[in-house]
Amino acid sequence: MRLEKIVAFGLIFMLLGGMGASAQSLQLFEGSYEELVKEASRKGKPYMVDFYTSWCGYCRKLDQTTFRDAQVVEALNNGFLVLKVNAEQGEGPRLARQFRVTGFPTMLFFDSKGNLKGKIPGYVPAQRFLGELKRYEEDVPKKEEKTELTAYFNVQKDLVDSLEAVVLAQRPENDRALEQKAFTFGQGQRSIQFREMMLEVDGDERIKRLNLQYALGARNSEMVWKLLKGLEGQLSEEEKHLYALKRFEEGDQSLALNQWLNQLGRENKNDVWLMGTKVALAIASGEQEDAKDGLKKMKKEVKKQKVEPPTFEVLEALVKGQ
Repeated sequence: MRLEKIVAFGLIFMLLGGMGASAQSLQLFEGSYEELVKEASRKGKPYMVDFYTSWCGYCRKLDQTTFRDAQVVEALNNGFLVLKVNAEQGEGPRLARQFRVTGFPTMLFFDSKGNLKGKIPGYVPAQRFLGELKRYEEDVPKKEEKTELTAYFNVQKDLVDSLEAVVLAQRPENDRALEQKAFTFGQGQRSIQFREMMLEVDGDERIKRLNLQYALGARNSEMVWKLLKGLEGQLSEEEKHLYALKRFEEGDQSLALNQWLNQLGRENKNDVWLMGTKVALAIASGEQEDAKDGLKKMKKEVKKQKVEPPTFEVLEALVKGQ
């Protein structure tokens, strides 16, 4: 039994791989350069293009060190769109000629309007990279700013608090302390202590739940979604909505969150709070028509149920202001 437990935990921990080195992985833009330019313009966000080749040793070193540094990853994920381009494949040769890239790695920085602002040639360690990065952060929104959604998140605080209370009451008393401990270990990236604690834990669901709390604490968005999908059948509706809200408030606007909310919506068609979360995500993503459509459905359900969720007026004002 102990061997099986160690193997089961080991597989999950391998997936969590390297969270001690970086709280989250670098988010790369998936698409062509032209699509990147359009997305940067739509989001009002600067972008970085990293040119590399398969034979470039310093390119691999950059990926294995600088781009795994927690501060670098956080700065790039929060402030830039990032595209990696193989200079010898696909559109790479054309782009390398266009921007006169002759050595690798080379990182080019553009503002949200597509203007080339500068470049970093060759390998640079994390701290130097961060220093260089500051030169191109003119239009990077500060992490703590909620922009136009500030009022929405302030109103949602009461819902988050109530959901947390319900979820806490649902969890077995013995597991509450362990889950809080796992979350704390994640915040401090204390992987060794977490691993030692897990050796005393039995049960596949408990192992997954504790790994989820560690990933939440470490703010490893990619692993959070993998673990949530693995626990989908064991999560209550309150848990599902709570995790969606928390991911969204931390700046997650990923396809995974959108799919999660869509599925929740199918399971809870008349939940006006959930409808509000979907409308807010559409606003944050710049999907004006989806936001308007979602607000209409929410308004109809609010009238039908004769309820007055405080988020409705806030969202209505935001949609009208778009």
